[in-house]
Amino acid sequence: MEDPGDDQLTAEKLETLDQLTQEPASLPKKTKVGYKNIPSLDAITARLAKARSLSIDGSSKPPEPETIEDPKTPGLRVKAPEHPLEYPWTFFHDTKNPKVPFTPAVPADSAAHFQAPESDEYEAGLTVIGEFDTVETFCRYFNWLKPPSKLEKNSNYHLFKSGIKPMWEDEANANGGKWVLTMKNNPQLLDRCWTWLAMALVGEDLDEGDEIC
Repeated sequence: MEDPGDDQLTAEKLETLDQLTQEPASLPKKTKVGYKNIPSLDAITARLAKARSLSIDGSSKPPEPETIEDPKTPGLRVKAPEHPLEYPWTFFHDTKNPKVPFTPAVPADSAAHFQAPESDEYEAGLTVIGEFDTVETFCRYFNWLKPPSKLEKNSNYHLFKSGIKPMWEDEANANGGKWVLTMKNNPQLLDRCWTWLAMALVGEDLDEGDEIC
């Protein structure tokens, strides 16, 4: 007869303990969850350097929004009310310099269609400057950026509704088109037209605004 107080390990006891400590087969094993589309430190550093090179004062971001005293809590400063736009918009900058990493404005679509090598090269030089959805934020970005006439050669600004990349491969642009205006040796006219066009876009002052990307 086996002594109940006997704690000697046997092969039978080991098998019983092993079965008790094993996870049930019906329970899924836990997997580590990582973060997708998070830029590397080098990408963030390069983006800040690019932002400084595009700003008129060498700063890495536009001025902070205006604050006012909270009427409900005296002494507490809160963001001043701003005038919302009909759509959120995103400023992009592109350059043919392959060393500038791309920082996406939105998570990449897992079902994205095939991109040609040329589009991959273009996207590598595409940088998100910032996103805005109010009149005041638009003005902060617009006044903070250098005018187009001060940009380096082979680079451009883009202003698109948020969630749409300035690329033909984006489905929203698939059936679209564009106009090209050439202004030679007239930087003042270039900057003025860029200002008028940007204000007309975000202000929904164009007749076909809902169809414009």
